[in-house]
Amino acid sequence: MTKERLIKLIQNLRRGDDLKKSKILFFSEVERNAEKWCKELTLRWLISIIDTYADHGNDIERSNALIVSTFANMIKIADTSLLLTRPDNSKLERLLQDVVYLYDEVNSLKITWDDMPNILFYRISEVMQKTPVIEIYFEEIKKRFRINSNMLKITQHYPKFWDKIFFEGRRHFKLKSNAD
Repeated sequence: MTKERLIKLIQNLRRGDDLKKSKILFFSEVERNAEKWCKELTLRWLISIIDTYADHGNDIERSNALIVSTFANMIKIADTSLLLTRPDNSKLERLLQDVVYLYDEVNSLKITWDDMPNILFYRISEVMQKTPVIEIYFEEIKKRFRINSNMLKITQHYPKFWDKIFFEGRRHFKLKSNAD
């Protein structure tokens, strides 16, 4: 399989296109050729493979993939924060309007709107439904962060960050409309 075909397969799974066939092809390919894809794909697409496991794997695969996805996405947030807090503000104006290239086909968050946190919280909510008590704690923790956190300096530049990115109806966010 070519890189382009694998990327198209991931996009099909995100959209829910030909789901049964796409799942079989995806899991067969990424499991059989893991070493190849680890060498050939950029970080962006390696994370997309993990995210696809978070969406379509069995229970343990979903749980473990979600942990990896969370780690990767938190690094993205942290790296975006570093861009905002550097003494050199040459990219600040652009960052507040758009995204900035970080490394290996990974871009910063778009401060005024980025789908990564939405998708991340959607995935976490899906998993949390199986553990209602943990979900209650999770919702409270999010609420407290909303009140107390400076979110790695992002809210200094865009005060509505928490409301717009993390809290507006994420439980009902639809993955179909957000393919890579």
